[in-house]
Amino acid sequence: MSFYDRNEAGRLLADRLMSYRHDDTIVMAVPRGGVIVASEIARTLDVKMDIVLAKKIGAPYNKDYAIGALSESGCEVIDHEAVKDLQVESSHLERMRLLVSRELEARRSHLRRGYARVSTYGRTVIVVDDGVATGLTLKAAALTLRSDCPREMVLAVPVAAADSLMLLRPFFDVIICLETSEMFFSVGQFYDLFEPVSEETVTTLLREGFGPKALRG
Repeated sequence: MSFYDRNEAGRLLADRLMSYRHDDTIVMAVPRGGVIVASEIARTLDVKMDIVLAKKIGAPYNKDYAIGALSESGCEVIDHEAVKDLQVESSHLERMRLLVSRELEARRSHLRRGYARVSTYGRTVIVVDDGVATGLTLKAAALTLRSDCPREMVLAVPVAAADSLMLLRPFFDVIICLETSEMFFSVGQFYDLFEPVSEETVTTLLREGFGPKALRG
C-alpha cells in the first residue's frame, strides 16, 4: 500500500479509529509530519488535538540515522546496539543530548506559545506520526505520555518497519498500522507526495484546526 500524501493517510486511519470518537479521546501528534496526519484524524473524530515533542539523536556522520531519541520531558531512549556497532563515543552522545534538548525547548516555545501540554490523565490517547522507521522517537514520546497516567494509549500510523513496530508494542495498548514492511528504507518511500513540513505549517494547523481547542481546554 502507498499513500498519495499525509492527508490521505490520516483519512484512512480515521476510518479505522471511529470507535474512539468520544469526549475523553485526545489525539497527540508528533511534529512535524505527524501533525498533518493527526489533524485529519482529529477533524474526523471531532476530538481535541495537541502535540508531544520528541526528536531523534542522530549518528555521527549521518544525522538522519537515529541512535536514540529525547522527548520534551527529558525521557531518553538509546539504541545501545547501534551505539556499540557504530562505536559512538560518549562525547558525541553528550553533545547531541544538549543540542536536541535545546531544539526541543525552542520548538516547544514556538509551537505552544506559552500553553502547557494538555493533560492525558485518565483519557484515551491516540499517538500519531506519519510513519515508523526505528521507532525510537515514538518510544520517547510514549514514555512521556505514560507518565501522565492515561487510561489507554493507541498508536496510529500509516506505515511502519515491521521490526520497529514489534519493539513499540509494550508501550501501547493498541496499535493500528495500515501497512508494515520488512523492506523498509524510509517513511517517504510509501508516499507519492512526501514534502518537508515546515514549522509554520504545524503552527497553522494547531491554530486553525483543533490545536487551539486543546491548548485552551
